[in-house]
Amino acid sequence: MNNSLSYAVCIYLVLPIVALLTFISCSDNAASEDLYHAPIFSDSTQITLLPINEDFKFSGCSLQCIDTLIIVNNMADLSGNVFHLFSANSGKHLKSFGTLGREPGKVTFQKTLFSIDNHQKCIYAYDSSQDKLVVFSLNSVLSGKDDILDMALPENSYKIRMERFYSLNDGLFLWESTDNRFIMSYIIGTIAEYNDFPKLEEPEEMRKVERAYYSYMGTLGISDDRMKFASATSSGCILETFACAGDSIVPIAINRMFKPVYNCLDNTADFPYIVQSNGAVSGICALSCTDNYIYADYSDVPNKTTNKVFAVFDWDCRPVRLINFNDKIISMDVLEGDSFGCALAEREDGTIYLARFEL
Repeated sequence: MNNSLSYAVCIYLVLPIVALLTFISCSDNAASEDLYHAPIFSDSTQITLLPINEDFKFSGCSLQCIDTLIIVNNMADLSGNVFHLFSANSGKHLKSFGTLGREPGKVTFQKTLFSIDNHQKCIYAYDSSQDKLVVFSLNSVLSGKDDILDMALPENSYKIRMERFYSLNDGLFLWESTDNRFIMSYIIGTIAEYNDFPKLEEPEEMRKVERAYYSYMGTLGISDDRMKFASATSSGCILETFACAGDSIVPIAINRMFKPVYNCLDNTADFPYIVQSNGAVSGICALSCTDNYIYADYSDVPNKTTNKVFAVFDWDCRPVRLINFNDKIISMDVLEGDSFGCALAEREDGTIYLARFEL
């Protein structure tokens, strides 16, 4: 066989194989992209924040509501307190409590994370450096009584993501750890674990990278009745909802909105470190939930989050509407009934104030 004929035969045999491989590759990519659908919102509302306290010196902090009260964790004031109570109606500062220290009843950090037990009317402050929860009775705080309890955190508490640690009422907690995705437990005694997560495109041996994505790029929010919670991601965007059903954590729905794109700094580590990719859609960076809806701090563009746009979803992860605030939201809580909410907001000049808003 001469060289020309050999070449022709090779081309004849190789081209179909290349075409087939290209088709398979394109089909895989298309199938992957088909998993993700940008949400379509039927309504967009402009909401103006009503300042109710501009005098208190707020810093970057978080806010939660209980009954008609707002609790804010803030850099310690002159009295050394780290928590502050305000009226949700008038914004009036009512009381400050929680002091810094390593003694019983005291917390280590000026911005101590906390969650609320609506049934027992108490506040759980998380002090991971002392492996404890500090429990404040709301009635005792309001009456000025020194009724504070220290509770030991569960074993292996160093693995708990403290920013994702919620009271489910009556001494039951939901948390996320580096070993188990979600855990529902008492201080002593695990009730349920949930370790699944939506598959991305990592090879099977790199599943730990996918777990790390949901951990580093994820955020949680919990419903008022403490029966449901939502998990959402940034650097791409996937929203999931779950029910706390008796002794189980049960998935409700999932919405894959934007394909996750991220940078893994060391995929050989037991728990790889994930950072946002420059080209990735910013996605969802914070959640505030009621029994009816999920309010998500949302961006559908790469590397830009205004903290002024919130996407509203129902618990089946279906898009409902967009809310556009006039100022940046640092932290917010929507009250039961979804008629109004309270927020810590920041103006363009950096001023932080306490606000109400009507929905």
